[in-house]
Amino acid sequence: MWQSRRNPIRLGLAVLIGGLVILLVAFLLRPQAPAVAASVAPPPAARSSAEGQFRIFMPIGVNVYPPIAPDLGDAPDSSNNYGVTMTAYPAGGPLGVPARFPTVYKTGSPPYGPIHWNSKLIYHLGPAITREKEADSGTDADGVNNIQPPVDLPDQDKADDGAAAPLLPHCQTTTLTYSVTVPPTAGASQAYVNVWLDFDRSGGWGAALPCAGVVAQEWAVQNQVISLPGPGSFTFTTPPFTSYNPNPNQCLWWRIGISERMATAADGSGPANGYEYGETEDYYFCPGHQEPTRTPTPTPTPACVAPPVEMAAWWPLDETSGVTAFDIAGFPTNGAHFNGPVPAPGMVAGGLSFDGVNDYVEAADHTSLNFGKGNFSMDAWIRTSDANGVKIILDKRVEGASVQGYSWFLGNGTLGFQLANGIGSPICSTNPSDSCTNYT
Repeated sequence: MWQSRRNPIRLGLAVLIGGLVILLVAFLLRPQAPAVAASVAPPPAARSSAEGQFRIFMPIGVNVYPPIAPDLGDAPDSSNNYGVTMTAYPAGGPLGVPARFPTVYKTGSPPYGPIHWNSKLIYHLGPAITREKEADSGTDADGVNNIQPPVDLPDQDKADDGAAAPLLPHCQTTTLTYSVTVPPTAGASQAYVNVWLDFDRSGGWGAALPCAGVVAQEWAVQNQVISLPGPGSFTFTTPPFTSYNPNPNQCLWWRIGISERMATAADGSGPANGYEYGETEDYYFCPGHQEPTRTPTPTPTPACVAPPVEMAAWWPLDETSGVTAFDIAGFPTNGAHFNGPVPAPGMVAGGLSFDGVNDYVEAADHTSLNFGKGNFSMDAWIRTSDANGVKIILDKRVEGASVQGYSWFLGNGTLGFQLANGIGSPICSTNPSDSCTNYT
């Protein structure tokens, strides 16, 4: 039904917003199912310009989220991707007590290693956090996987820096001290903290051990609730718990985790779908042995992935100089900066900062951007603190007695999309059978 003609397509700013820092990191187009109609205010008229152009409008963002930083622990796990037994005691072998700590997320699960997806950083333990999507394979911000099963090597995460060495008197109560960092872009929140200690040195967590008339739980701290007021570094002490430690000179593995929801497993495992936020840190504690000082590895900004073959266009907008926005996929259809958008840090590599007045990026039209009746999708990293009015993200329309083309926008904080086939009334509605339809 929808036919887009050779009309301007633009990325930039469609309405006046003074003094905002505007950020766009990536924009791409690829086939996908159509949207569902819903009510939203229609976007304003497109800027007048020569036929055959494309503009990006981005009145979005005062802040940008920190990089994505998925995280797992680094205790030894025999249910790993290599199918080999790892050693709990002594750590690194020779083989003594087999390790049954749930660390690897996918393979051998359940139990699931507790992964924290961290699509944005809300909080984490200590001053640093590293990035890995699996504990024993794939890329890792440290340059080495958290555990290396083929050589029986655990404890390789370089950002286990959030907890002090524990004092574990046998059959007495004790506490642990730890720190939590809230990055500058995060606000106030609440979190849950849990601690597991392998008191009986069995190679796994979860036991309940009788101790001087009480029971010492290896799940020693269960869902301590902490309140984080906003950005900063904060120190906390756990509630008292009973320590079981008849052999105080022996090493033991222990785990501390922070997450947005309560833990439910005595063995230190996580939920099947992972935690949304937080971090897990594992420690091999040996009394009298000073834990090596960790040198935090700054979490690097991730680079763009290679464009999929079906992608029609992709403007990363991460150029650090010049006035060209390169299209790294498809035809390509490179864009040009107008009125001085400025390079800025972005969600992935760099982005562009628009002034909120008249900055935009304009790309020449190409048949690959005119989708006709085909399915398509659009993606972008955007950030806004303004939920009022209509703000155009992207526009490729012509307007007159009728409207033809498409426009992507925010209407009172709700993401919206407009399709028009150039036939009939220029007034847009939420009816998919009309000539101009607004979707959310």
